[in-house]
Amino acid sequence: MKTIFALFITVGLFTSTVSAQWIQQISGTSQVLRSVQFLDEDNGYIVGSKGTILKTTNGGENWISTYSDTTAAFYSLFFTDNNIGYVAGEKGNIIKTLDGGLTWTKNVIDSMETYHSIFFINPDTGYAVGTDAIGNHPVIIKTIDGGASWSIQTSNSSTQYLNAVYFLNANLGYVAGGGGTVLKTTNGGVTWTELYTGIYSWINALEFTNPDTGYIAGVDFCKTLNGGITWDGISAGNGYYFTGLSFPTTNTGYAVGSMATVHKTTNAGKSWTIIPVTFLQSVNDVCFVTPDIGYVVGWEGTIYKTTNGGVVGIDKPPVHNDNLAVTPNPAKNQIEICSSALLVNGSLSIMDIKGDEVVKTKLIGTKIKIDISSLPSGVYLIRAQTQGTSAVCRFIKE
Repeated sequence: MKTIFALFITVGLFTSTVSAQWIQQISGTSQVLRSVQFLDEDNGYIVGSKGTILKTTNGGENWISTYSDTTAAFYSLFFTDNNIGYVAGEKGNIIKTLDGGLTWTKNVIDSMETYHSIFFINPDTGYAVGTDAIGNHPVIIKTIDGGASWSIQTSNSSTQYLNAVYFLNANLGYVAGGGGTVLKTTNGGVTWTELYTGIYSWINALEFTNPDTGYIAGVDFCKTLNGGITWDGISAGNGYYFTGLSFPTTNTGYAVGSMATVHKTTNAGKSWTIIPVTFLQSVNDVCFVTPDIGYVVGWEGTIYKTTNGGVVGIDKPPVHNDNLAVTPNPAKNQIEICSSALLVNGSLSIMDIKGDEVVKTKLIGTKIKIDISSLPSGVYLIRAQTQGTSAVCRFIKE
């Protein structure tokens, strides 16, 4: 489901028994990956641009391409079990598999519409939402026969785009999109009621953990405790652009966004922690199978997996990049940063655990010394960037 700040931040609480757990997966593609779903710890699917559909049966150790019949972008997928799944995208494409992605049946609903999100309550009943050909009107369609036919639902919404759909049961569901729009149905889509969210910005992601508690995320990040009657802003959303949500349990949830943004809550959204990452690409979606095992996908064929909820331990060596390194590490008073020629004349930033930029300078040559004596003890991340190259590494200030 669905470019503002680049933050590479370490979590505030550490243990010495765990190590960094964002492991890159080999996707075999450079296409933009838009949506990810795992049915269990082994079986998962990813969709993206130019008709990309990837499948794994071994927890991401290997990914195989299962579809190549269109150049249209796919934005969303939903599997109801290990065999039956649906994928939705642009040019009216909704495709279906009955054999776990081995074969797909193409069904063009309206070649001028784009479907941004798809959700199925059971193998037969599902919904897709999006926008019309010129982006002027929202689209909600429903099937009750496994995608053989689709009916248009009337929302009477003034928004032009719908980006997310989520149902809790056959009757109760929500859709969200542009202009801070959230619509609710309590009768399986026969009628839709627009809810007041108090925001007017783009909503990319929507998820409910029970009939009362739900989250919307995009430019703003909000939560409801009463089925959408009222919404309260979440502080984790300030200054970020969120594109995906995943709650493996009622209390534990993850939010991801542009420029490698990953946030985590373990108390049902009361507070959020910025999770450390070592990748630079924007991420578009997230799926956690358990509170600890999860995946993020994004630009340039990016797939990363964690098996411990993204926790980083300080006992492990700092992250080094072929283009960037720091010595000594740990350090007390001064560090020397060595970079490749690719980063010369680029910008260099050092960020603390809150995401605040504590040092900003320019890489004039391949080596630079920086006084860190005034910095508090802790873990910091260094990011160097030119127009074509980026690199990140981590160091400990004693």
